Amino acid sequence: MAGKPRKPRKPRKLKPLKLQMTDDVVEEIKRLARLGLTVEQIGNFFEIGIDEWKDTYFSRYPELPVMIREARAAANKFVTGKLWAKIEEGNTACIIFYLKTRAGWKESYLDAGVQHDASKPAMPRITLTLNDPLEAARIYREVMLGS
Repeated sequence: MAGKPRKPRKPRKLKPLKLQMTDDVVEEIKRLARLGLTVEQIGNFFEIGIDEWKDTYFSRYPELPVMIREARAAANKFVTGKLWAKIEEGNTACIIFYLKTRAGWKESYLDAGVQHDASKPAMPRITLTLNDPLEAARIYREVMLGS
């Protein structure tokens, strides 16, 4: 059964953009991405809703999401380099932070059912979860002895 032939669609009229991609705007987007803002937060900064930001701007400027990802990656590389420099200097707080966030360390406090001396704070129990027990022992020794 043949139906009526469809009318050809009129091309959608592109509405004017609130934000023009000038060199200054591009640099501001990169700066915001380096500061760690998400794609949605960057759109909010320019007072553009997330749907319009993603649908309109990303389709008209396909380099935009790539540029944001690259700027965030550059910032992560910079910060990681600073963290690693502190770790190499022997900064215990940085070492512990790294072990907790990257090597699966976690602290769990003593069981609540056990009587503790209220005048003394509960000591954290550190759990080291690495596949290589020798590496775990080396890291634990370095942290505990500060060497």
